[in-house]
Amino acid sequence: HELGTVLAANNWIQNLSMLGFLVLTALFTLAGVDSHYLLLLVASVAMVGGGYTIFKLPQSLVRFILSFLITRRYRVDVHGLENLPAQGGVLLLGNHISWVDWAMVQIASPRPVRFVMLKNIYQRWYLRWFFKALGCIPIERGAGAENALAAVAEQLNAGEVVCLFPEGAISRNGQLGELRRGYERACKHAHPDVRIVPFYLRGLWGSQFSRSSSKLKELRNAPLHRSVVVAFGKPLPKDTPADVLKRRIFEQATHSWQHAMEELPSLPEAWINSVKRSPSAPALADTLSRPLNAGQALTASLLLAKRFRHRSLNEATLGLLLPTSTAGVLANMATLLAGKTLVNLNYTASQASLASALQQADIRTVVTARRFVEKLSQRGLAVESLLEGKQVIYLEDLQAGISRFERVSTFLAVRLLPAWLLQALFCYGRNADATAAILFSSGSEGQPKGVMLSHRNLMANIKQTSDVLNTQHDDVVMASLPLFHAFGFTVTQLLPLIEGLPMASHADPTDAPGVANAVAKHKATIMFGTSSMLRLFNHSPKVQPAM
Repeated sequence: HELGTVLAANNWIQNLSMLGFLVLTALFTLAGVDSHYLLLLVASVAMVGGGYTIFKLPQSLVRFILSFLITRRYRVDVHGLENLPAQGGVLLLGNHISWVDWAMVQIASPRPVRFVMLKNIYQRWYLRWFFKALGCIPIERGAGAENALAAVAEQLNAGEVVCLFPEGAISRNGQLGELRRGYERACKHAHPDVRIVPFYLRGLWGSQFSRSSSKLKELRNAPLHRSVVVAFGKPLPKDTPADVLKRRIFEQATHSWQHAMEELPSLPEAWINSVKRSPSAPALADTLSRPLNAGQALTASLLLAKRFRHRSLNEATLGLLLPTSTAGVLANMATLLAGKTLVNLNYTASQASLASALQQADIRTVVTARRFVEKLSQRGLAVESLLEGKQVIYLEDLQAGISRFERVSTFLAVRLLPAWLLQALFCYGRNADATAAILFSSGSEGQPKGVMLSHRNLMANIKQTSDVLNTQHDDVVMASLPLFHAFGFTVTQLLPLIEGLPMASHADPTDAPGVANAVAKHKATIMFGTSSMLRLFNHSPKVQPAM
């Protein structure tokens, strides 16, 4: 009904204006006045009308300009717009990620928004006129904040939309920090019908306007349009405490991440994209083999993937019995490139648990290495009986069967072909919703339980962890957790490959001196481990600061 009224009034004003100018044109013609004067009069009326409109509605002009500029680089998706009341006082409270958060909120909101900002920024002479035109409310820390909070309450009582970032500062880690309670004091003086609307901004961490590392900015630099999500939650009472508000903002964070997951590629596609960004960058190293750069690692995995696929044409799942090493990582990625679901077998579990995992995942082919099988046999694991009736692929045999011509031609393809063509020619695992891996429990509490994880599940965990780590250009990951370990598989293997971080591997996480030597040799800066594993470094006299 209201929309019809507005449209009818708009049409009436347009028709009245056209009729008025038609009469004016006829009068000018009868009076013999030159048409140039009529054009000048119309232009003057238009300029006066435009100036008056800008004077009365400066936020509409700013919103139009912002939308034009921002949408050239960002694709802004708004979720939960129906949760924003069409009228009445509204206090928007959400996370603060970058210098352009205010612009995203203003673009997302159909209603004009007044922002609360620090007084020392508001008072800068070259910006003050702009902030004043937008109706911003300056605030300062300490006793002077009460006046600003009173102004916030006044605007809310007048039916305005006010946005305040309760963290009080731009995030330095991309995560929602502690919420200050100043908004609670403002709401005490607001009318009972004023509502709080929580919101969450996703997609700006890693942008040029955030405080993320330069490395993360390079990783998150989208070639065309950067996707930004503004998610509004359901309205809350004005007396909502900070702990409840934080939970509601987190709910919107979960919602926005679910939306972001829909755009994530599969693991092998993401790895190819990462390699093509820096094919000569260091990628893999361990204590037994020579280091590989990103291009060499992808070449080796493509060669293995071709053979994995030919040896298991009618099989959906491949089992891998390999330690944390360059060979183990390459075999994992080769399995994904071949379009197979991988299962890293827990070689520390009992014989019965391993047999159960093989049966549950319907594994008919197992990839391993002769040298590793010998070590497991020495530890008392009957590998031969465990793999009886299975097709066993030894990496040493595959390596011996690769010709020099195939190595060179594949390497040239990796270096010369664009990412999209490499994916089309060599990547069979392109369905992000397909199961990428099955991770089994140790079986200490009965039969081992398998968890099926899709490419999208793992990619979301990788991106979330990467945002938290906020890595630098000189960071190196120390990978010592087993590949069958959920954290070892996702964070110390897949994350470095997808995010372009060098990785140093050591097969035994309980070998504290060996891990420490690898850390010193490769200058590792990031290492993960369980509390029991990390405790070994404190208790081992062989681990010294200058190893």
